[in-house]
Amino acid sequence: MLATIALVLGILIGVIVLTAVGRGITTQAGPPPKPTALGWCVFTFGIVALAAGGLMMTRVIRFNIAPLSIALAVASMVIAVGALVKRDRHWPTWVGLGLGAIPFLFWVAFLVGELVGPPH
Repeated sequence: MLATIALVLGILIGVIVLTAVGRGITTQAGPPPKPTALGWCVFTFGIVALAAGGLMMTRVIRFNIAPLSIALAVASMVIAVGALVKRDRHWPTWVGLGLGAIPFLFWVAFLVGELVGPPH
């Protein structure tokens, strides 16, 4: 249940950031000459999602930060798709996409394992 809330929250955060930050970026004028705020948001969300996932795996932090990792990984993927649609193909977008994809794919694999694995 908590993972579902984190997933919905991640989608909501991604959509809010896309509408708030990506408003001034247009796709008609061609690619922007320098990285946009959307690209930097993808980069930031990707780093924080990966760090939260890493801290969760090493058990450095005593409380559960899995929902934070899920929400930020999903948000980084949503923002990355929006930035790529708006033709922001600079390095912060690609690096943030890669960094955010690591925890995102981990959680997708975890979900698939829960769905197709043996019952508890």
